Amino acid sequence: IVIIADDLTGACDTGIKFHNVGLKTRVLTSPLAVGSFLPPDVPVISVNTCSRCMPAEQAKKVVGSLLAALHDRGDFYLYKKVDSVLRGNVMAEIEGVFDTLRPDFVIVASAFPENGRYVRGGVLHICGPQGQKDTLDVLRLFQSQTERRCARIDLEVVREGAKAVCARAQELFGGGATVLLADAWEQKDLDIWPKWSRSWAAAAFRWEAPDWRRALPQGSQQKTPRCRHGKIRPGLLHWSLSH
Repeated sequence: IVIIADDLTGACDTGIKFHNVGLKTRVLTSPLAVGSFLPPDVPVISVNTCSRCMPAEQAKKVVGSLLAALHDRGDFYLYKKVDSVLRGNVMAEIEGVFDTLRPDFVIVASAFPENGRYVRGGVLHICGPQGQKDTLDVLRLFQSQTERRCARIDLEVVREGAKAVCARAQELFGGGATVLLADAWEQKDLDIWPKWSRSWAAAAFRWEAPDWRRALPQGSQQKTPRCRHGKIRPGLLHWSLSH
């Protein structure tokens, strides 16, 4: 399992979740370390790309180069961590994924209800610890930063279940959308994604920021997921690379 985060805090915060369910985890403080340090006895590697404050084009190249190097090394699951209020170069790094791994589309599920981050109608609602509130129109933001068509999977569709989400994703992709933003207002809205992953047959890449610990299957700490590299499709731990 390879985690990619745009700063060291994100790499550590995400890596510790795997550690807490019994998977030995190593944090790499630089993407340059990947070329020489992927220990076979460590099932989870969390990489800090140091790209949050980079110019967008540079962040795109860093993520793309890292993914290309990982792709050449064999089998792995991929988890891409983003900031819960979407700081940094989120869209530029998505472009790096498209350029390097050629997914059919990406799913962006940026809600984190446990931390006061909710998404509805493509808008991120941010509730701070002191009761302060703010909003961010994620769909509009992403569309302003890419020539790719962006669209949303509404909360009502998410709550209909995996089959409805599959149908909606297929409809949007068929209409030319390749960046799909998924609504989520409660943890149960995020729990749909492992089921969706098992139902979906087309290539896809999932990109998100929530606390996904509850989606880990029972007994996962005794199992190291494996998947063949190449074509991209969602996996049990949010992302996988497979033929």
